[in-house]
Amino acid sequence: MNGSFSLLGYGGTGKSLALSIIMSHYKQVVIHRLKGGDEIYQILYLIVQCPPNGNMSAFYSNIGKAVDTAIGYTYPAFQKRIDQVRSLGEKLNIVINIIERFNIGLIIFDEIQMFLTSKNSNHERVNVKTESFQAITTIMNSTGVSIGVIGTEIAYRLIFEDQIHQNRRLGKTIYADSYCSNHSTFMRILNALIDYQWTDVKITKEDLTPDLLKAFMDCTHGIIDLIIGLYSALQHEALITDRKTKINESFVRKVAKKYYPNLMKTIDNIGASDYDRTRLAEIEEASKLMKKDISKQSDIEHERTISKIKNKPSDKDMLIKSAVAKITAVSDDFKVNSIIDVSKELYETGNYSVTDEKQFTRDVMKVLSGKKIRAKKKPDRMSKDVMMQFLDNKTQDTN
Repeated sequence: MNGSFSLLGYGGTGKSLALSIIMSHYKQVVIHRLKGGDEIYQILYLIVQCPPNGNMSAFYSNIGKAVDTAIGYTYPAFQKRIDQVRSLGEKLNIVINIIERFNIGLIIFDEIQMFLTSKNSNHERVNVKTESFQAITTIMNSTGVSIGVIGTEIAYRLIFEDQIHQNRRLGKTIYADSYCSNHSTFMRILNALIDYQWTDVKITKEDLTPDLLKAFMDCTHGIIDLIIGLYSALQHEALITDRKTKINESFVRKVAKKYYPNLMKTIDNIGASDYDRTRLAEIEEASKLMKKDISKQSDIEHERTISKIKNKPSDKDMLIKSAVAKITAVSDDFKVNSIIDVSKELYETGNYSVTDEKQFTRDVMKVLSGKKIRAKKKPDRMSKDVMMQFLDNKTQDTN
């Protein structure tokens, strides 16, 4: 791969899998021990975050920072060395010397579209001067280091369509969205997702029928963040409507149409320059809609609670009903109307609450039997003037 230029991943499907594959399978730094006892550090690969708007000084500085990180320097030695010189030519020469010193095999430039484009007055990215790309070419030609880049479709067009001469240097291209058409990967994602369910009717592995899988694939094109988003929307919709909802093909398409109405059109135009922006806008709109549903459902639950409180029988009704039921159960001597009349009168003259149910029934029975009772007195009501004075004092105390 010496001196080659490779596109490790591109597409609007999230961070490329290329980085995680490289980092998990290969050591970044190896130490070669010579016979005389000397040690030579070799950096096998370097990951450099690209600065925005073609900032050349930041570009070279980030390379020095990546070297410091790779060899474990807590002090930014190489980054500072690059930052200390002002000329871009001098910075480039230092970068070339560092690459040769550490025998760097591969430099991966992540988010390359940030470096190759800048934002115009309409906040849209446009191609910047070719110095940005020429700097990468010079580094590759001067050192023989292999270059890998990760970016969006915009970067792909700028590098391999607008810069036709790069095709002769093109190494392997790894498409970041290639997993989307991989059936086994698609199944692993869904099998992992069904571990998270909150509805009464659960999805099982057996429920992942060809029709259901096709619905998921049609509505997401296999893109992992869209699969997760749609799955979350399915759980959300089932919870706010009917927890016993069976999630099947028709339900998947219905929910996709409700929360992602324009997504199919967006996915079909995956190569468009505004693809990332429109896709993210669609996802954001779906999130807002779900939050609105949650707020609406919360209001409904609140109204139900208030309604239950309003319709709840009063203490008076509950005490009278209890007295009638218990007295008629033990005696046939008293008519229901008589029990109700005595209960009403006793409640009005006494100070009973629902917690006094047993005492209230005993007192009603005594009155019906001609016995005298000592009714519970109601507390004296606070006069309006005294109440206002009390509230005024409380307000002053609070302040």
